[in-house]
Amino acid sequence: MRTPRNPIGEPDRGLNAWLMRDGHKLAECDCNIWLPRNACDAGAIELGTFAFFMDFGGPLELKGASPDGWTVHATGVWISSVSRGHGSEEKSTRSRIVVDHIDSLTVMRNIMTRPDREEVTNDDEPTEPGHLSFRLTDSRYVFIPEVRTLHSNGSIRVRRHRSMNLKHPMLGALRIDRHHHFSKGNNPHDTYITSQLAIEVRGKIRKNLESLDNKTARAYVDDACLILSLAARHRVLVTGHTRYDHGVLENTYDSPLQSLNPEASEYGWELIGRSETIQFLNHALARFAQLPEVEQRSIRHALYPLVPTRHPHLEESFVSMFSAFEGLLEPYREKKGIKHTVGTSRAWKAIEKKLRKVINETDISDSTFNRSLMKARLPELRHIPLHAVANDYLKELKVPVDDLWPAFGSPGESATLYSIRNSLAHGEPMSDLIKPLSLAQFHLRILLERIVLALLGWDIDKSNASPDRVKHHGYMGFEDFEKQRGMIRKE
Repeated sequence: MRTPRNPIGEPDRGLNAWLMRDGHKLAECDCNIWLPRNACDAGAIELGTFAFFMDFGGPLELKGASPDGWTVHATGVWISSVSRGHGSEEKSTRSRIVVDHIDSLTVMRNIMTRPDREEVTNDDEPTEPGHLSFRLTDSRYVFIPEVRTLHSNGSIRVRRHRSMNLKHPMLGALRIDRHHHFSKGNNPHDTYITSQLAIEVRGKIRKNLESLDNKTARAYVDDACLILSLAARHRVLVTGHTRYDHGVLENTYDSPLQSLNPEASEYGWELIGRSETIQFLNHALARFAQLPEVEQRSIRHALYPLVPTRHPHLEESFVSMFSAFEGLLEPYREKKGIKHTVGTSRAWKAIEKKLRKVINETDISDSTFNRSLMKARLPELRHIPLHAVANDYLKELKVPVDDLWPAFGSPGESATLYSIRNSLAHGEPMSDLIKPLSLAQFHLRILLERIVLALLGWDIDKSNASPDRVKHHGYMGFEDFEKQRGMIRKE
């Protein structure tokens, strides 16, 4: 979702810059940048050039520096239009370049050479050595109370009553806190105060940041935010970072021209109770780090449809969740060696050869008998059916399923989660079955949540996906799903 912002007050950065592609300079520009104040606030950029510029092909880069020592580097720059001005001579004609999108914006400066600091400071301009924090989108699940005090001299002090302290197996101590940004408005007496959730890297590693690159730290924090999103049933995204090391201050913003505000769950209650949030996160982060990469990847792919940034259409959501369910089974197939009914290719080829011979020699006077199609389906006989793998998998993880809509059934069963997925994937219309489809999707969600919690080593009974708590909360006749299955069977 793109939400352009009308710039308020003076730009945060004004500089001379070059639009570039593959290291080659295309046009020199004067550039004004208004940085995002928080995740819900879209930044803004103004570009102007006296050069003749009509090269819209992207992505481009923008590099420049300001007189006061700030350097700016934007990647993934996409231009939507260029409007030419008017002047008495061609060289005096200024073009306005409209930027539609920027992937990433980095603003840096060596603040050891910075002039006197402003009276009001921002949390994203730290003074302590070895600072690394990541800005997050807001979540109703993470509430950090604060008190703002206005002093007689006009300065403002913000105090947080508590923050969320976590232990990460790779990054060490983490703290989820709220950072504040103070900016001047059009009126010099006005100060705009905005805030944003942030994860701060604390502890010993903060004093040795050169050993931790941004990409590695970002990957760990992205995973931590996914697990937090699971607990909240509300996606939390990383929108950039602030790093201060050896006197260099670096602020990076992801998609700075967009407003990032993931939609909260429509179910209205979190997966993990708030009283157990910290215990769950510490436990889940430690457990996740111990899992093989292939299992970590399958969990990530399961969490994406469980906590999406936007709520997709019902049919799309169902198919995505079931695909995630299948993805969770793949590491189990590999680990248990249960991918094939016949272990070696040589043995299977011998069996396949005999089956082909039987099909070729069979003489049936039925017009529907199609030897070529039958032989084309033979490779499927070598693969162990999905339902057999899933049943073993759920039993080993001790995931309760007796209260849920059956994932599989007898051959030809038309009202299982598997058969519904197949119908949707093949384009069969189900628009007149919204209520049973919504209920089936909710059962599939609960099944996925229980599996992920089991993989993370968390007691399902201590979550709102447990059989007792699901029954207590209720959802669209949860206990009466057999009636809803009957409606699908009739179709």
